[in-house]
Amino acid sequence: MTSCSVVIAAFDEGRMPLLARAVASAVTQAPDVEVVVAIDNDHRLHRIACRRFSHVRVVLNEGPRGASATRNAGARAATGEILAFLDDDAEATPGWLRRLVAPLHADPSVVGVGGWVEPNWADGRPVWFPMELGWVVGASYTGLPQLPGEVRNGWSENMAVRAADFWLAGGFREGFGKVDDASRPEDTELCLRMAELRPGGRWWIEPAAVVRHYVPLDRTTLRFLWRRCRAEGAGKAELARIAGPGRGLATERHYLLKVLPQGVLSGFLDPLRGRIGGPLRAAVIVLGLVAAALGFAGSLLRTGRRQRTRTDHASGRRPQGTPGVPSFTRPARVLTVDLATALRDLPDPQPGEPDDAVVLVALCGRPLGMLSVPASATAGVLATRIKTEIGALLRAEASTHGLTVGTVTADGLPHGRCPVAARRESLALEGPGITVVVCTRNRPTQLRRCLDSLDRLDYRDVHVLVVDNAPVDSATEKVCRDRPVGSRPVDYVREAAPGLSRARNRALREINRELVAFVDDDEVVDRHWLSALVEEFTADPEVAAVTGLVLPADLSAMPQVRFERWGGHSKGRGFVRTAVDPSYQRSVQPAVYPRPTFGAGANMAFRLDALTAIGGFDPCLGAGTPTRGGEDTLALTEVMLAGHTLVYTPQAITWHFHRTDEASLADQLTGYSRGLGAYYTALLARDPARIRPLTAALLQVARRSLRDRARRGSGPGDTPPEVPRVRRAAALAAGPVMYAWARCTIQRGRPG
Repeated sequence: MTSCSVVIAAFDEGRMPLLARAVASAVTQAPDVEVVVAIDNDHRLHRIACRRFSHVRVVLNEGPRGASATRNAGARAATGEILAFLDDDAEATPGWLRRLVAPLHADPSVVGVGGWVEPNWADGRPVWFPMELGWVVGASYTGLPQLPGEVRNGWSENMAVRAADFWLAGGFREGFGKVDDASRPEDTELCLRMAELRPGGRWWIEPAAVVRHYVPLDRTTLRFLWRRCRAEGAGKAELARIAGPGRGLATERHYLLKVLPQGVLSGFLDPLRGRIGGPLRAAVIVLGLVAAALGFAGSLLRTGRRQRTRTDHASGRRPQGTPGVPSFTRPARVLTVDLATALRDLPDPQPGEPDDAVVLVALCGRPLGMLSVPASATAGVLATRIKTEIGALLRAEASTHGLTVGTVTADGLPHGRCPVAARRESLALEGPGITVVVCTRNRPTQLRRCLDSLDRLDYRDVHVLVVDNAPVDSATEKVCRDRPVGSRPVDYVREAAPGLSRARNRALREINRELVAFVDDDEVVDRHWLSALVEEFTADPEVAAVTGLVLPADLSAMPQVRFERWGGHSKGRGFVRTAVDPSYQRSVQPAVYPRPTFGAGANMAFRLDALTAIGGFDPCLGAGTPTRGGEDTLALTEVMLAGHTLVYTPQAITWHFHRTDEASLADQLTGYSRGLGAYYTALLARDPARIRPLTAALLQVARRSLRDRARRGSGPGDTPPEVPRVRRAAALAAGPVMYAWARCTIQRGRPG
């Protein structure tokens, strides 16, 4: 079984006996199951739980109060590839975990699974209580599917998800959930976001995965039912505002129009069947409906026209709450620390430098995540923040490579010879030859900086090739010819026809090695960049393309910060490795990816035969052509559609120097929109049969955009005001026209 962690959120010392039963039922599910108990802001309960449950991991949520933040705290501490959630007053039945996670193993399109919840009444079910309202007491209700099948959402007291997908979606929305008397459907909202991670993503119900939820006496009163239904109505109103009424209330409409009327009718007919409690249950259904309607209306009146926080991953921006990905809000210095050595207090900023800092945290050279920290952060503060915010990523990385790590302190995590470093050093010395291609045009200063970073690579068998694209002078050639003594040799070729794709294709004609990597001239590479890329190729012969993490080299200007908040070159992927194999691709989308987020040309590598088999890069796309972009996305897409596997690895890092003024950023993002439109056009030009999946994908994007516009206001981190939606939409629409123009000019023998 894939490694699984069961996360149990706990809130009340009075429920300690129930928590003990929940923990006991979880630890017996599998010999190697990890159980994590998360305590919500209660130091006394945390101490008691640590003593009582010394055989499991116990963590304290010191962030916002409530179920969402507490579950996130538990998930951050978990190391399993699959996360299963169980409530502290729910008891899992034998075989629960195996049945719950089975659909995740069987079908990559299933992003999450919900199980069945049976009520465990403290004193029996009241005669007046209708099971159509089973959700009032946290149980499965009449109307849910009785057989395995697709559903809109699962329940957080009995659900399982892949950890990578959970964090890619941003985890539970903190501040939206169950806090005190407020009851908002944080599980439903999470399920909707996770289903949007990929086209075709869906939730599954497995009724055989059963937990028994304790229902105390104080929850078997009409007073409690009224309060619970009213709170649920208010929560559904908030869900509709966040997710849109179409998606947010789709299941509720069926419930209101079919399940409840059938329950009322059945209740009034029960006396004819000899069951005298039916009319009472029918009346309670009506009572609950009235309470929910009042809560729904009251919530709408209270909130009015308030703007909502923009956190949806489908918008193309990074979801807040992803482990290891900081919230970029203002200019900051960019620093790096490695836990293999002792931590140090942050250096004082130099004159003109920002006070705050963004710190990349690594272990033996392998990146774990980034933190936003104040200028005054000491080594002790850094250790605490690392342990709290990316401790789960640290443990997962260490576990993957057989490392045993202790608690992060100001001394870091010193240890003996690192097996990770040993494997990387061996690969750097003995790995296959690879060519690094740098395409450039009239930027000698940036090129020199990039080549200097390539000199520092730990990889031995490297061939560096610079392609000078339609230069106006010999400055680039001089940079390549006059490298300092001891530098890595650099080959230079000139491509007279302008266009990034033409420059890259010229490079392909010059290469005779199995692997080729591409990096932009305005980047510097991490010392282990090539080792991380080649590691993926050598680990699996089916891997034909690898993309890596592109981090900001400088965040001293607000436009650079805005670009990172928009998604940056890595498009919000963060520090979670993703392998996109053919079966995954088929389950996600048969022919096309809308709003592609699987990598960028600033940091990508290919097997040469796979890249040449698709014809290399489309000369109608890319910088230097009317389309201005899209050539890298098309090449990666075509390689995958040819049946190969693509891997995104955060271990392969390059550092990019973003644009520093608003006008340049606006022009860059407008160019991205035009390139995206041209990319879709190129897919159709290569295979007209893709029209159906492409149309479906574009309609999905359009629906999301319209929904986002209707439900959200502008907020920090969006596209700069110089790039209004209408301008980006116009650029997207211009993409097909520009692609046709580029094709015509090439066919006529003129430069694009």
